[in-house]
Amino acid sequence: MKTKKNIMEILKHVYLLIITFIVLTPIYYLLVTTFKSGTEAAAKPMALPSSWDITPYINAFEKMQYPRAFGNTLIITVCAVFGIVMSSTMCGYVLNRKEKSKITKIIFLVILSGMMFPYQMAVLGLYKLVRSLDLMNTLTAVIFIDIAINIPFATFLKAKTY
Repeated sequence: MKTKKNIMEILKHVYLLIITFIVLTPIYYLLVTTFKSGTEAAAKPMALPSSWDITPYINAFEKMQYPRAFGNTLIITVCAVFGIVMSSTMCGYVLNRKEKSKITKIIFLVILSGMMFPYQMAVLGLYKLVRSLDLMNTLTAVIFIDIAINIPFATFLKAKTY
């Protein structure tokens, strides 16, 4: 009985090693290729580079304005998470406290209907709304849309946890 258990443990570890190899191979290929020239990458795709050159990383960092992009992402994330947590917590609390009321059940179903339709269906309407509010190319528009998209799910979680 013990040998059968040991064999199963060994097989489990072999299986996990194979899966690990399958998952890590593309990541290795990605990292190694970034240090190679185009001809070297085509000639020896899985080999280590002949020289480790970080100038493509420096060029990408300068041209893509990563500090600005990171700052924008940080602002959007912090503001959206704050807005989602505040609004969905208050809404979920009320929906849970008044769960016996008929109007509460209807409101809860209306909020949940926001989860049934993908937000891609509303892109044209969102574009028109953002344009009419003069919020084009602003972080405020992205924050408001992010909050609106995530409120139904967050409210559902909050209403069922209290």
